[in-house]
Amino acid sequence: MSSGFVHLHLHTEFSLIDGTVRVKPLVGAVAQNKMPAVAVTDQGNLFGMVKFYRTAIEAGIKPIIGADLRVEHPTDPSAHHVMTFLCADAKGYAALTRLITASYLQGQATGLPVVAREWLTQWSD
Repeated sequence: MSSGFVHLHLHTEFSLIDGTVRVKPLVGAVAQNKMPAVAVTDQGNLFGMVKFYRTAIEAGIKPIIGADLRVEHPTDPSAHHVMTFLCADAKGYAALTRLITASYLQGQATGLPVVAREWLTQWSD
């Protein structure tokens, strides 16, 4: 029987600022607690996505791919908001990878990758 609870906001060791959770023990804990799925939302990257996806699938857990991204503040260029993005399907994953790439290549603000607000609608189709 499933616990019905699913973590949708979790940083792993691939969140370079604050992540300490390792992928294999995470998936083991999720399976032990009979959770049907878990999301990994590392900060501004998908570095651990392949490892997480494969490990979760092998354990019979539905992997949910996501990321926490900095989004520019509408009036203060030196500020930003952190938003959590989750992928519902391959189309969402493609949009998330475009946002992350653009944030590093075009959105550097104060040395940090930042998503421009207009990109959120530009790549939503």
